[in-house]
Amino acid sequence: DYYASRGLGDVYKRQGKYNQLEQSYKQLQEKLEDMRSEYSRANKQEKDKMSAAILDLEQRVRQLSTEMEQTAIQVRNLEKQATK
Repeated sequence: DYYASRGLGDVYKRQGKYNQLEQSYKQLQEKLEDMRSEYSRANKQEKDKMSAAILDLEQRVRQLSTEMEQTAIQVRNLEKQATK
């Protein structure tokens, strides 16, 4: 059926977006862990330089987490619609 296959296409597209978000999230998490580790070994001057970058990265990680949650909900909703 045309509409069912079209609905599944939307599901696959959203799942692909979710997978990309998840991959970006994991990469940023690793980068954040590395920066925090580096920060713990840095002197005062280096810490001053790094703190803003770490805060920005933390914000981006939180945004990605929220976006992933929203996308997961959209995927589930699309799956429900596609199977009707």
